[in-house]
Amino acid sequence: MNTQAKGLPAGLGYVLLAFGLFFLSVAIFKDLRLALLGATTEGEIIRITEKVSRSDAKRRPGESLEEFRKRDKGGITYILTLRFAPEGGSPVEIDTHATWGLAEKVGDRVPVIYLPGSPQGAEINTVKQVWLPLATGFTVSAFCLISGGWIVRAARRRHRAAAMR
Repeated sequence: MNTQAKGLPAGLGYVLLAFGLFFLSVAIFKDLRLALLGATTEGEIIRITEKVSRSDAKRRPGESLEEFRKRDKGGITYILTLRFAPEGGSPVEIDTHATWGLAEKVGDRVPVIYLPGSPQGAEINTVKQVWLPLATGFTVSAFCLISGGWIVRAARRRHRAAAMR
């Protein structure tokens, strides 16, 4: 008689639960705290740095470097350097990543949100810089927690059923 139950292993469920708790804690302690408790001011974009990362794709035999670069665009990350003055403090410069595309340019005045005791963790106060990452964090954590819980529960049921045979 085969007493080995088929299905996803409980270990996968525990890993998903751990990831879910991690993403939830990041969403709460970083993004949600900033969104709900942050002070607002105005800042200026003083520099935009473009960072290009290439994929690990290989050149095909006989492919020119130009053809390869057209095919392998890699990823572009924009790092925005902001200058702003927190309430009652001296001006601060911070770097933040442009999320969900780049619409800003050097010299633009932008709304800034920061925690009064920690202005180095400031962000541009827009939906795409504050609320979309928060929503993404909650969505990923909910998926991991629900699917991890489901997998662990199913594995426990299989284990109990196998033990009763």
